[in-house]
Amino acid sequence: MNNEFKRHFNTTITACIIQAVFLVTPSWKLLAEDNTQVSEQENSITNNTLTKKLGLISDISFSTNGYKKGTTSNEMSTGASLTTNYTTDYKFDIGMINEFSKDLTDAKESSISDIIIYANKSFKQPNDYTLLSGTAYTVLPASETSRKDTSLRAGFILAPSVTFDLKPIGLKYVSYGLTLTHARYFHEYYVSATGSSNTKYYYRLTHSLTYSPLETLAINFTLKTTRPTTYHGNTKHITYSESFDVTKKISERLGIYIGLTNAGDFFKPNGVDSNVKFVDNETTNYSVGFTYKF
Repeated sequence: MNNEFKRHFNTTITACIIQAVFLVTPSWKLLAEDNTQVSEQENSITNNTLTKKLGLISDISFSTNGYKKGTTSNEMSTGASLTTNYTTDYKFDIGMINEFSKDLTDAKESSISDIIIYANKSFKQPNDYTLLSGTAYTVLPASETSRKDTSLRAGFILAPSVTFDLKPIGLKYVSYGLTLTHARYFHEYYVSATGSSNTKYYYRLTHSLTYSPLETLAINFTLKTTRPTTYHGNTKHITYSESFDVTKKISERLGIYIGLTNAGDFFKPNGVDSNVKFVDNETTNYSVGFTYKF
């Protein structure tokens, strides 16, 4: 499995896992209920009662690119993940994500992704239509690429976000989210084993649009642009990644999803024209899977 396909596959599975952790209550419903939730939370703290919840979420998925099965360019993978999530009435979540994947084409390689530890916090909302939150991530090197190629020691990521319910402007059940991410990585060497410069930090802007006509159904489109910088202060190519997925809640524990992702350089080689594509045989990755919460 080539690195480009693995990168898209891991992006897809990570997005679906994190979505599954907070899945199932649409953004517009969270916003509408927020003031009540805050009051209940304050009462809980006042009474010194804290409800603790430990959950395990498993994810199984199948992924392929746009080339015909059996051709040399076709690539397919299956992936599995386990997310441990701990929730309290303080609107504070912490958890850990472990991902595994296996190539289903010629190489049939198995791989593990870096371990992600996260903490998510929702804040008191300014009004019924705005949701403020923030997530902090710690990345621990577990993949072969991080350990042997890039010599990654650790990564730290901060991602504050704001979500708006668009009902006041006539878009019922639609929400728009904006996230600004800053990541800082620490490597043993400034250059990877393949001779490319390692990324010291990056800034990422994420736009997301979600339509949830039912409490059990969510349709989401996300566009991310990333500006990475090396240890020598040079900016690498600005990249983009986009995803479109449909998530269906079957029960309180089971959910299914289908989607696609695409990624690449944001600009064409001339540095001016946009290179963003929604679907492309060479770079688009299609996936289907399910999540189960124990």
